Amino acid sequence: MLDDYLKLLPPAHWREIRRRLERSVDDLGLAFAPPKSPRRQQMVHSWGIAPVPVLLNSDEWATLTAAVRQRVRLLNALFADLYGPREVLRHRILPPELVMRDPFFRRACVGMTGAANQQISVFRFDLYRSRRHGWVILANYTNTPIGMSFAVQNRRLLTQEAPDLYAGIPDYERVIDFPLQLLDTLKRLSPRPSATPHIVVLTSGPDDPAYFEHSFVARKMGLPLVQGDDLLVVDNRVYFKTIAGLEQVDVIYRRLNDAHIDPVAFDTPRFAAGVPGLLGCLRAGTVAVANPVGAGVIENRALSAYLGRLCRHFLAEPLLLPGDPVWYCGEVDHLDHVVDSAPELLIAPVHTGPFDPAPLEPGSSPTRIRRYLKDVFRAPHHYIARSPLDPLPHPNPRGYGMGEVGTIVSCFAVTRNGRTEIMAGGLGRLMPLDRPIPPAPWQIGQTVDVIVDRSADPTQPGQEAPLPVRARAHLLGSAAAERLYWTGRYAERGEACARMLSIVEDVGLEDLARTERPRWFPVWMGILEATGHLGDDSGPVIERLTGPVAWSMVLDPSNPNSLASSVRSTRENMRVMRDFFSPETWSLINRLNEKIGSLAIEARSNPRRRRTLAMEGIGEALEGFPAFFGTAERTMLHDSGWHFLLIGVHLERAIMTCAGLRHGLSEAESAALDNRQEESDLTALVRILSSQDAYRRTYQARSEPLFVAELFLTHPAAPKSIRFCVRRISECLESALGPTGRDQEPYRLADASLRLLDQLDLESTFAQRSNSPRLPGKADRKARATSRSPTLAGTLETLRGRLNELGESLQDHFFSHHARVQTAEGGIPFIE
Repeated sequence: MLDDYLKLLPPAHWREIRRRLERSVDDLGLAFAPPKSPRRQQMVHSWGIAPVPVLLNSDEWATLTAAVRQRVRLLNALFADLYGPREVLRHRILPPELVMRDPFFRRACVGMTGAANQQISVFRFDLYRSRRHGWVILANYTNTPIGMSFAVQNRRLLTQEAPDLYAGIPDYERVIDFPLQLLDTLKRLSPRPSATPHIVVLTSGPDDPAYFEHSFVARKMGLPLVQGDDLLVVDNRVYFKTIAGLEQVDVIYRRLNDAHIDPVAFDTPRFAAGVPGLLGCLRAGTVAVANPVGAGVIENRALSAYLGRLCRHFLAEPLLLPGDPVWYCGEVDHLDHVVDSAPELLIAPVHTGPFDPAPLEPGSSPTRIRRYLKDVFRAPHHYIARSPLDPLPHPNPRGYGMGEVGTIVSCFAVTRNGRTEIMAGGLGRLMPLDRPIPPAPWQIGQTVDVIVDRSADPTQPGQEAPLPVRARAHLLGSAAAERLYWTGRYAERGEACARMLSIVEDVGLEDLARTERPRWFPVWMGILEATGHLGDDSGPVIERLTGPVAWSMVLDPSNPNSLASSVRSTRENMRVMRDFFSPETWSLINRLNEKIGSLAIEARSNPRRRRTLAMEGIGEALEGFPAFFGTAERTMLHDSGWHFLLIGVHLERAIMTCAGLRHGLSEAESAALDNRQEESDLTALVRILSSQDAYRRTYQARSEPLFVAELFLTHPAAPKSIRFCVRRISECLESALGPTGRDQEPYRLADASLRLLDQLDLESTFAQRSNSPRLPGKADRKARATSRSPTLAGTLETLRGRLNELGESLQDHFFSHHARVQTAEGGIPFIE
């Protein structure tokens, strides 16, 4: 069926599918390595999607699942033995040096009791269809198996971009729900009896090359994604630092190499540090970790040489799918064979990491073979040899440009209480047939979807009833709250900056007559202050939106207050918080960042077009940011994370409104004091703050200073009103924290700002002109200033200080990443 489909479609069709798939991958940011990885040269690998899936029928899938279930039982029995009685070493079933010299064998974990510490929960098996032996299990991964999210995303993107292909395939099994089976497995590891165990996903951070998968899996399971600094060990218990205090953690799903899991027990670089003291909690049995610390030893490739013997020892049955022969260089007989047959063998380290030696390929030059064998003789227990792979070719559509390739299928399994659930499909990775070397586990490269017939695997055991779910509160971590807060601030700053500059461009500030420019100058000064471009006392004041000024304010990536910097900062905070944002919101910001970045590159090389390109960037921002906010409101859960995002939005809006008002309204107040017509254009101020329609609906009058001040300072429903923004901050704090929100210091500061607004007497401020005759000279202004209440300019300055103080209070109270200890009872607060 697939062969017929491949022959029917012309090459142009496949090239179009490839283009759409690449565009979808770029829009969603589905990179395997982050763009700022400190190991970029070694770790960045492309992720491509080939449109032709691997289709497995019922008989094939039944054979594979039976073999995988047997391997899961065998490897768990071996793992429990290696960290328990170690009978396989005492009886010489395995060479002791194979285990004891393995860098992933953790001696600190020997003797740990408890089912969670002696059972591996998540497996990945790499298989391929050999010309000689049929299906072969090539390798297994148990430390931090990656690829589950890529399998799910491949299926989703291909069904969108190649629907005709999937419409011609019989009913096939779903893969989207497999993370929920993983979640149920994690729940059953909890050492505390609880209706809803507290589970977190531990990652090394956004610099991890598989960070996208970490955030994807956390989002699909609805779990917090945390780093080591987000967790704290107290009294042999692990706590999660949340906005409400410390919360005890029951289960940790680690996506962090166990070499970095506990800096106290293992020597680890700081950038990948885990949780100090975690190993003590594991020994005390207060927390479970999946997969257990030390599971990486099961990935040793040399174990493949002894799997038949181990299967008979532990399971008393023959090994299903035994695979290609493997020779362990740590045994003398095996080493002699490797040396004699080196030109025909694939020689590789027992573990494959990004900094391990590359494998020695069959047919290498005699010089390379001699050099490689010297390394083997120095540390023979670190090397294995195997026959070269001979995979069957994968179908290649005309015009797609894949070349002759074979396929390695990654199959994922979770196990709990002796039951093994297998993803009904998997991730296929392509390898060129002219160099049939198995890709490393951390290499993704070109991938394909793996489809299983819906009638497959009739022996699949019935599903266990999932554990009950109970809603929880205050699961928002301190670091997550801070990232969401700054996402809101940067997004609001970027949109406001673009909108203000767009109004300035529409007016044509530099084209105004010389007599009209003074009316706009206070407004322009407000824009500069609101966007962070108002120079200090020693610097020149920007007076016009010239080409260089437009470049600096819009596209200059080195200017921290430019529109481009706001877009980039929004995207970076969202990238770290991918588990909170829907794919739709991420796609919008990612695409906006790409467009602004391309405009900046063009403007840097073409200074004459900088103003034009800056205007294009403003137009992109005016479309992208509103789409982001609208999509986020409709696709994000309106929980504590959403409320902290809104807190950032409204605090930034209030600060920018306050900055914009200081110059325009201060000039109007001065005019009222001197009983003269104001020089600033308040209509322009209303337009700049995106409130012209709101003003006309409310007052139905020209732009009077009193009405403008009321709209932006004290109006309870105007979106740009400072009162409205501060009240929304208070409501969000109360919603995020529950009834205790009113007792928090940030809430009290917000309430104090509202009281300050209540004390404003705007009518008296702007009634000076009509109520008093004009008196000449400076003495009159001085007398008025001493007889009146504090000026509006002074009040705005005080208000701006209050808003900045509120931002600092949020930082100290919720984002400091330090646990708050309650001294009254001497205990540490946490949520049961």
